[in-house]
Amino acid sequence: MIKTLTSEQYQNYIDLRATIALVDPRNLSDERHLENNNFNDQLASAEVIIGNKVDECTAQDIDVFNDWVTDQQPAKIFHKLVKNGQLPLELLELERREASAEAKGHAHHHDHDHSDLEPVFELPPEKPYIRRENQGQGYFSCGWIVGEEHKFNFDELFSLFSDLNAERVKAVVNTDKGCFAFNVANRVVSVNQMSLEGYESRIEVIDSQLMPWEDLEGILLKLCGLNDA
Repeated sequence: MIKTLTSEQYQNYIDLRATIALVDPRNLSDERHLENNNFNDQLASAEVIIGNKVDECTAQDIDVFNDWVTDQQPAKIFHKLVKNGQLPLELLELERREASAEAKGHAHHHDHDHSDLEPVFELPPEKPYIRRENQGQGYFSCGWIVGEEHKFNFDELFSLFSDLNAERVKAVVNTDKGCFAFNVANRVVSVNQMSLEGYESRIEVIDSQLMPWEDLEGILLKLCGLNDA
C-alpha cells in the first residue's frame, strides 16, 4: 500500500506522512503473533509505534514493549503507550523517512518482507477490471484493479470487509461517497477518506488459507455495478 501511495501516479495528490501502527503490547509476548509475518511486517514498516490498551497491561507487558522498541533498527521516530487509542494528533503531521532510510529498513527486515506477495500490475485500457493471484511465505493473496468510472457502494463494501474472513485487506476504492482507503486486520476495519479523482480502485486480500477468489470477485463486481446478475 505504501509503495502504491508513494508511486509517481499519486505524487501530485498525496502527501504521505509517517506510518503509524497501533499494537497491543500483550501481543509482543504471544508466539502466535510473533511468528505471523503480517504482524511483523506491519510493525517493521511503521515509523511510529503506539502501544494501545496500556490500562489492560501488566508491568511485564510494558517492559516487553519498551525492550522491543529499543531493539528496533532503524529506530522508530516516536513511540508511546496509550489507552483507548488516544494517540497525540500532532503525530499525523510527522514527516516520513526518506526513501533511502526506508530501503535500509526493508533490507534489515528482509526475512519478513511481503512485497513479493503484492500483485503488481496495471489495468489494460480496454478492460473494466483485472485480477491477479499470488502466494508465498505460507500466504495467498489476490488483487483487483477496477476502472475509476465504476463506483462501489460504500456501505455494502464496508460490510463485506467487516465480514470477510481474511487476515488482511488493503484497498483504495472509489465509492458512491468518495474515495476511501481501507485497512482491515482480523475483521477490524479502518477507513480514511482521500481526495483522489481519476484513479483506479485497488483491492488486495491476504490470508494463510486459499480463499474462494471467484466468489469474492463476483461480490466485488456486483458492488461496483459490473455484475448485476
